[in-house]
Amino acid sequence: MYQPVIDTLRMARDTEIVAARRLRLKQWIDDRFRGSQAAFLSDARARGYEINQGELSALLGSKSFGENKASNLETQAGMPAGYLVSPLSSGAATNPQVSETAFAELRLIVALMAQALAASTPIAGRELAATIRKELGAHKGTLSGELVKGLESELADLADTFPRKSKARESR
Repeated sequence: MYQPVIDTLRMARDTEIVAARRLRLKQWIDDRFRGSQAAFLSDARARGYEINQGELSALLGSKSFGENKASNLETQAGMPAGYLVSPLSSGAATNPQVSETAFAELRLIVALMAQALAASTPIAGRELAATIRKELGAHKGTLSGELVKGLESELADLADTFPRKSKARESR
């Protein structure tokens, strides 16, 4: 598959914020769509947005990449607010490393909560794990594929450890 070439010479002439926007957009496509612009465009289309292939390539290259375009693209791609508009800001919403750390911690917290719930009400732990898995499915495009797969796998394993409906509940 064709891999676009990022014009680093052009990026060197960009302002710091525009260069950061281009890099952030490239990272988003690389991390979530294995570098496939076609997959990125398809995901946006599934969200109800049409992004022009040529414009996307131009934004990654040398096209003007202002705040309005960045904001529109964040919405179209399901990016966190500020991801492209303010790429030089710090914080969880704009820093993918912080987000991945936060999601790893979230996996642990969810597992501990489900286990604690299952200790008091076994079926509730299973239902919690199933509900979280369903919600993850609804947000696959906004979360890293690796994170979703890891959470889904962990929740499936966790749900299998909870007892099914108790004999008393089955007879009702």
